[in-house]
Amino acid sequence: MGMTTERAWEQEIVRRANAFKGRRHLFVDFYRIRHRLVWPLPIRVLDHPAVPVRGFSAAYPWAIWMSWALEERISALGLAAEWNADTDAAAAARIDLEALCDWPGYLHTRCDARRAYLAFAHSVRTMCVAAKWAWPDDALRRALHVGLGRAVDEMLPWSNRLHGTFSDRKTLIEAPEPHKHLHNITLIATLATACAARLADHPAAARLDRRAKILVGALLTLRWRGVTETVSYDGYVMDFVADWLAGLPEEERNVFFDHPRFGDTLVQSYGLAVPGDLVHVAELGDVEPREMPFHISAQAKLQALKPDPLRAWYLQGCDPRHLRVDALAALKQAASDTATTRQPVPPNQTILDVNYALVLRSGWERADVAVAVGASKSPMGHVHCDNGSLVIGTRGRWVIDDAGYQQYLDTAERQFTTGPQAHNAPVINGFAQISKRLTERRLEQPADDVRVAHLDLTPSYPAGAGIGRLARTVWLLGREHVVVCDHLTASVLQSLRYTWHGHRDCGWLVENGVASLHAPDEAEPLIFVSSPQLAFEASQITRLRGSRGQMSLTVDIEPEKMPAFRDVGLIAWLFSFREARAKITFDGSCLSIDHYRLDASMFG
Repeated sequence: MGMTTERAWEQEIVRRANAFKGRRHLFVDFYRIRHRLVWPLPIRVLDHPAVPVRGFSAAYPWAIWMSWALEERISALGLAAEWNADTDAAAAARIDLEALCDWPGYLHTRCDARRAYLAFAHSVRTMCVAAKWAWPDDALRRALHVGLGRAVDEMLPWSNRLHGTFSDRKTLIEAPEPHKHLHNITLIATLATACAARLADHPAAARLDRRAKILVGALLTLRWRGVTETVSYDGYVMDFVADWLAGLPEEERNVFFDHPRFGDTLVQSYGLAVPGDLVHVAELGDVEPREMPFHISAQAKLQALKPDPLRAWYLQGCDPRHLRVDALAALKQAASDTATTRQPVPPNQTILDVNYALVLRSGWERADVAVAVGASKSPMGHVHCDNGSLVIGTRGRWVIDDAGYQQYLDTAERQFTTGPQAHNAPVINGFAQISKRLTERRLEQPADDVRVAHLDLTPSYPAGAGIGRLARTVWLLGREHVVVCDHLTASVLQSLRYTWHGHRDCGWLVENGVASLHAPDEAEPLIFVSSPQLAFEASQITRLRGSRGQMSLTVDIEPEKMPAFRDVGLIAWLFSFREARAKITFDGSCLSIDHYRLDASMFG
């Protein structure tokens, strides 16, 4: 992977600013609901357009996506003016900022006031950042401070209602279902309000800082209990945590930096990155690698506050084209501080627990292989019931993929992203998983080139499935093979279905009972899929209704016709990366793959 430089980060911001200068409209990609719309500039209020959307009626996401786009525009223009004395960029940014400062409200917009907290947070952060630039004149600076004060006044009653009853971290942690008070929407809004109160010298600034310390401290404590909202949303929260930490004295910041779970989001970011593309994290759960790179912004800002050689390695490997403007600015700031620059150091662990997944890797280069396996008990909604479901990545793609985020629209795509065939843990007697419960989850590395993840998936299924026990063991053997073995017992077993999604840009081929996945830009197959118990047919390659492009290998198994399964209750799958197909044999108690021998006793 190539390493980017300070110059590349600055050039990317200037490139975006130059593109924004000539635009008279704000282009917004409402990707979650498959719409793209534009608004005349400047934006004088966050609007709820009268555009009908089939299967969708909620108002609040319109404001969120608009606020993301507006923040990017103003940030790029303002930084071009700050760094390069670009008067055209300054003039365009000033018009946008003056309109923003004059909004009739930042919380109670024409959109849903009860759910507009994220749009509020981005609008407020945009003003906070602008208030720190050197180029705005006194009139604009006064307007920014007035706008921030009004925003704090608006949010304060809501913040008091949401979190005002918690006098300290202990009372929050001991509250019934404490995670409900730490959802990303309300936490992000409170952190943005605390930042605004400081800059505006608001009387509530100290109170909001104390509240933020309680909330962030409680969130870190709940990480021990498995609370997470996936890399996208954990990183989204940490992005605003980093903004808030920047205004604390160093000794108070270090209380959080020194917490043993503070580094979780960094491990998620690099641990879940596909080999050859650090930005493209695994789409297990509600994860959007391109659309929501806030977790990278968080790491860039934290690096500017407290340099770390591992974080430096990760950030230098991220493609600037896919980062938000605030991440690029923080990277430039961190790089320019030569007194704290440290040599980047890559990770030294290739088996990783990232809270809601277990990860096996041979490394991070393009030719390496990574496997991420769902393994969560988090009560948060952005984590799906996908324990044991896995994605396999190499050559810059998650070649065996997952349906990913939950579609907002009430259409077939929502069923595809959350239905029984959304993931690749087996559907047993017609039942998929309905909960996030695990009685066992562990990682092992019995040899230098052998990495293992093991999970007991039994409690994740409903009682109606009739499962006695279901254990899934996943092996990564060097860079050559991934082996998945399911050990299943059931009182009655009438049907068993597996669905393996391929990457959305790739196509399948079935020859001689073996399936292979091919990319349009690769001369050789990306992966071969086989089983010692099954021979695949072309008729098993399907495109499920609502697919986002993925073609899937769907295999229905009749257990009574599999003597080896009847004897030991074991089903084995082999994913091979070698050009020549691996020879695999299964005698009912042992799998043999090349020089590897995997005994059934090792499958738990």
